[in-house]
Amino acid sequence: MASKNAQRVKIGPRLFRVGSNFYIRVGIPRDLRDEFRAAGKSPWEIFEPLGSSERREAERLCRSRGAGRQVLGQEADSAGEGG
Repeated sequence: MASKNAQRVKIGPRLFRVGSNFYIRVGIPRDLRDEFRAAGKSPWEIFEPLGSSERREAERLCRSRGAGRQVLGQEADSAGEGG
């Protein structure tokens, strides 16, 4: 049961647990921050759910995203589109 104030618990370099759900966190490189800011997104990080409450599955999903490169590429593309 996760509340609004649930703590992020770091599981791995980019893997976090909030309540019973797992999330991936990817920091935004400095050279892309203005694009994210202009698109109205957080210029500091991408923090999104992995869609699993199972640790092993979340670890697999996190690895499958290429250590954050895939997530960052998708977000940068959508930030550049203005939305």
